[in-house]
Amino acid sequence: MKLKRTIFTIVLLGISIVFLYFWQRTEEKKQEEIKSAKKIFAFNKEEIGEIGIKSDKGEIVLFKKEDGSWELIKPVRAKADYKVVSGIIEKLGEINLTGLFEVSPSQLSSYGLFPPKAEVNLSEGNKKNSFYLGEETPSANSVYIKRDKENRVLIVDRVIIPLLLKDVFEFRDKRVINFDRREINKIELIYPDKSKSFDLSKYSNEWQLQRPMKTKADQEEVNKIFDLLLGLRVKKFEEDEFQDNKRYSFHSPQLKILLDFNKGESETLFFGGGSEEGVYARLGSKKEIYVVSGDILEKLPKKVFDLRNKKLAPFNSNEIESIKLISKEKTIELEKGADDRWNIIEPVKTKGDTIEIGNLIYEIVNLRFKEFIDNVFLPPSTIGIDSPEREIILKGKHKTHLVRIKIGKIDNNKYSSYAINDLDNQLGMIDYTFVRDYLDLDLGKLKGKDIANRVPSPSRE
Repeated sequence: MKLKRTIFTIVLLGISIVFLYFWQRTEEKKQEEIKSAKKIFAFNKEEIGEIGIKSDKGEIVLFKKEDGSWELIKPVRAKADYKVVSGIIEKLGEINLTGLFEVSPSQLSSYGLFPPKAEVNLSEGNKKNSFYLGEETPSANSVYIKRDKENRVLIVDRVIIPLLLKDVFEFRDKRVINFDRREINKIELIYPDKSKSFDLSKYSNEWQLQRPMKTKADQEEVNKIFDLLLGLRVKKFEEDEFQDNKRYSFHSPQLKILLDFNKGESETLFFGGGSEEGVYARLGSKKEIYVVSGDILEKLPKKVFDLRNKKLAPFNSNEIESIKLISKEKTIELEKGADDRWNIIEPVKTKGDTIEIGNLIYEIVNLRFKEFIDNVFLPPSTIGIDSPEREIILKGKHKTHLVRIKIGKIDNNKYSSYAINDLDNQLGMIDYTFVRDYLDLDLGKLKGKDIANRVPSPSRE
């Protein structure tokens, strides 16, 4: 008897679960249908291939190309801003109906629908979605619209007005230049004074300065150039296409930037004379003339020092497996263990302080020359490089040598120390505060706080 009750209970529970599952699915489907019914525009946003907008701002026609990008067809032929166009399609698909009522054709003018404030056409394959935009409602929170071939007036959120009624400028792609920085292999910054111009070339994914001197370039500064170019935006499109160099001072530009690509192509960006809104600019491959902010001319490098590699240890922190700090009195050697924790192995074997050693590594890999010493012979003994005050030796995996940095005497007038590394044998000055704050070779500061956890010495068996 008990077995029958148990079986009955299990069967009943199973039926209840199945019923609850299908009831929940039915409710979810109903909610989706209700939500879908409120949508004004039912279309597949991926299939929209053309958008037309007629208003007192003029006629805008946008066409989707095979590669998925959008092109402005009217009133000018130009590349459209993909984010703006795709944003319009996305938002239109989200607009809900908040009210509707029937009207006769003679009443449409009362709601600004005859003639309409704007006419909008969306082409979805062979299907065309058209509607008219009218006046705002008395509350000014909504607006009247009417679908083509219907006599019903629909009420929707007024967000549709600024979404659609834009100037042609807002629809245009305002990027001045677009490229993949990985495809660039040469950069030239050509100023009117050729002695202040720069040539940079990429070798094995590292940038080298070629002019005015041959030396390793600052990778961060090169990326800064790319960031500035890719972030440059048009403030105004000039109505005239390029015809006369002198009118915009392109015959004697403030700056000319030449980019060479891996595939043998090139592009030139000219910065001409100034205007009230900024500075004139144009690409060598196009006829369009833009006005852009003149700030970019201030932010781009103008001194060779800016583009030179200033890091004495140009590595990532995770590349460093061993650190040796040497002074005239003592040596401290640190080594990363298999567990990625740092240990002190000289002068004693003990665990290292993770935070302190992490801070030390950060400061070393970010140590920069504040001044280069070029074409001047200074006897090593006079600047303390032959018998350095401090040395830093970094090694990577499998004890691979990374860099040796020698730090010599302090120049009290500049509060700087002479320094040189064995990567480039570049001599220069570094901020003495680095030596003072991080190279005091204070063993107690570098030790782990739990001194009892000593690193076991190798067995002598």
